[in-house]
Amino acid sequence: MRRIYISGPVEGQPNYVERFSNAEELLCSRGFEICNPLDAREPGEGKNVIEACRKLLADCDEIYMLDGWGASSIARLEFVYAVDHKMTIRFEGTL
Repeated sequence: MRRIYISGPVEGQPNYVERFSNAEELLCSRGFEICNPLDAREPGEGKNVIEACRKLLADCDEIYMLDGWGASSIARLEFVYAVDHKMTIRFEGTL
């Protein structure tokens, strides 16, 4: 089973939990094993978020970029990581 990481904007997005959850549901229905970084976040994690996300991403085969990802500094770093590691990159609305 392919493991896919969900990436997208969080900061300033009032509905980000719902968007990640909807993506998780869609990807699960398509047979992916999901890595949702929101599930692994600790309250008050702060500056360690980037490192925690990178560790999760390293265990995945693919990345799923939610719309608006370019406005998120963390999502942009995740995208670059995926490119550098030759991961399959999927974009919201293109499955």
